[in-house]
Amino acid sequence: PAPFFRASASTTGGNRTNIDVTKPTGTVDGDIMIATIYIEQNPTYDTVTAPAGWTAFTEINNTASTPDIRMLTYWKRASSEGASFNWSWTASVYCEGSISSFYGAASSGNPFNIEGASNTGDDTTAEATSVTTTVANTLIIGLYTTFASGSWAPAYTLPTQAANSSVIGTFYAAKLSPGATG
Repeated sequence: PAPFFRASASTTGGNRTNIDVTKPTGTVDGDIMIATIYIEQNPTYDTVTAPAGWTAFTEINNTASTPDIRMLTYWKRASSEGASFNWSWTASVYCEGSISSFYGAASSGNPFNIEGASNTGDDTTAEATSVTTTVANTLIIGLYTTFASGSWAPAYTLPTQAANSSVIGTFYAAKLSPGATG
């Protein structure tokens, strides 16, 4: 079977030089945690320092938005770590963070089959980038950020919402056979 969503947690916004995001309730060793960090009005694009053990996955810089926004994503396999994680940078900027936990993924190595990323502007309609999976039983996860706070409209291929803050949306759907997502 494809991996499944377990839980999510998010930290609401504020102007600061770091953000703590709690581990989602119920996360157990071996779960894959995916973090999305949203940072705005950071024209110098400071280096973001992630917590130990987190691997950078994708970074998108949206300079078409006003203000400029960044979406940084990371992943980590849960393994008896603490209850929260801290990302930091130097400039005091508005930020939010979210972590979603998934279970049933590959138990070692990189759990991702394929990735895609795009910058689609400044709204709350989640537009999924088409990807082509090469293995069966894949969980497609869409991570979105926007300056336009509000309710999220799901991407047509990713109907289930896992996490939400005013500027971060996380959606997912199982894909049982290899092939294009749409």
